[in-house]
Amino acid sequence: MGKDSAIVADILIEHTSEWPEMMRASLAWDQGSEMARHAVLSLATDLPVYFADPRSPWQRPSNENTNRLIREYLSEGEAIPAHQPYLRAINTELNERPRITLGYLTPRESSINSPAKPTLLPRLDTPEWPSSMSACSTH
Repeated sequence: MGKDSAIVADILIEHTSEWPEMMRASLAWDQGSEMARHAVLSLATDLPVYFADPRSPWQRPSNENTNRLIREYLSEGEAIPAHQPYLRAINTELNERPRITLGYLTPRESSINSPAKPTLLPRLDTPEWPSSMSACSTH
């Protein structure tokens, strides 16, 4: 796919309709030239595109986490193989890996029918923190 903005936009337009509803709320991207046609994408799909500030990966945490997981299979700088069965196998393994942020569901499980809401503990500095739980142990 490379950095050709026309190709990137066309592929995203073609495939975003297949995404689960929970993934079609918006798209966050870095400042790369491959999104030069973001307006075409937004108009064709009703998908707003947001751009992260330069050198601010924390603004796209899901993307950064996914990149980290993919690096377990493909080293940074390594050419992405054209062998589709291998890429599908990576995709399947990643989609079957439970995620803390999804309440220990897999991405596949969380996207079936309606998105699951992960169970999150309240922040430590709020009164909602259960008194039976301690933030850390000094024993």
